Amino acid sequence: MNDLQNQIWTERYRPTDWDSLIFENKALILQHLKNPSTIPSFIFYSNKPGTGKTTVAKLIISTLGCDSITINASDERGIDSIRERVTEFARSLSSSSSKRCIFLDESEALTKQAQDCLKSTMEEFSSNCFFIMTANDVSKIIEPIQ
Repeated sequence: MNDLQNQIWTERYRPTDWDSLIFENKALILQHLKNPSTIPSFIFYSNKPGTGKTTVAKLIISTLGCDSITINASDERGIDSIRERVTEFARSLSSSSSKRCIFLDESEALTKQAQDCLKSTMEEFSSNCFFIMTANDVSKIIEPIQ
């Protein structure tokens, strides 16, 4: 852990393994991790920040050791980010035998056009990728993605 991470309380005390995580549906998530080739996409949501949504996503990626890309959707919220980063990542092959992971943190901030483009990408590359999305307000995510 670098000095900046050590100073930030949330990073310093973020659980780094499943045993130190208190999570209601932990057993269900761990069951999905047993067979990475059929892992589904996830939306983790809570109307309160700090409930562990990002932590669970990071643990899934770490446990699988899969190729991944993380995008903070509140910073990169437009259709160009989806086309240039997400679709290109989804299109390329994995360096391991597992699916690739696209993690969209704060995904409710994506524009409607970006979500429509994301929906198409999710459908087209579901055999190569799975998606993890976090949101504080899941109602802002279009129904087809939900």
